[in-house]
Amino acid sequence: MKSSPQAGTRLAASNGFSVSSIPQNLSFTSTSVTPDISPEERGFVLVYDWDSDSGVPADLQETEQCERVESSASGIFVGQNLRTNPCSSSANPIGDIHTVGNPLAAFRGPGTVITKQTFVFRDHRSGAMDVPMTNSGFLIVRGIFENVPGPGFKILTAKAGAATTARGISSGAGTGIGLEVQDF
Repeated sequence: MKSSPQAGTRLAASNGFSVSSIPQNLSFTSTSVTPDISPEERGFVLVYDWDSDSGVPADLQETEQCERVESSASGIFVGQNLRTNPCSSSANPIGDIHTVGNPLAAFRGPGTVITKQTFVFRDHRSGAMDVPMTNSGFLIVRGIFENVPGPGFKILTAKAGAATTARGISSGAGTGIGLEVQDF
């Protein structure tokens, strides 16, 4: 407790508190197929970045961000486990992997999965846990379609900022659009 004396008389008391910077305005700045994706996967890696409400990104060194995802699937995607990411430090931009496969043979048929994604943050200075991150909503679509005309399939992987709710966490739209169409 902190107290406020005036002329030797305590006028008020409050619990102690910490002032911390808050990560907000999640965006992705690039899309790429990278070595993080095996030959048995299709998709892309996005590089996330965000702002600090203090205007100084280094002030976020004691925070981490955690994604919340909620998916609905049809066709070949029903019952499949798609890769998600654990919590990550908010001090620096991070990669976010969106893939189908590993092995691709498990995905030999048409289907779609639509994923709503939002983020929360944890602040280790103040002890705040799972606070919704402002402007961190995205919609992710993965679809597998027969390759016409010809054998094989095409995989569509797309992600765009969208105001959404995932696992009870609502957020305004993040920023970015990513799209890959790949054969297999």
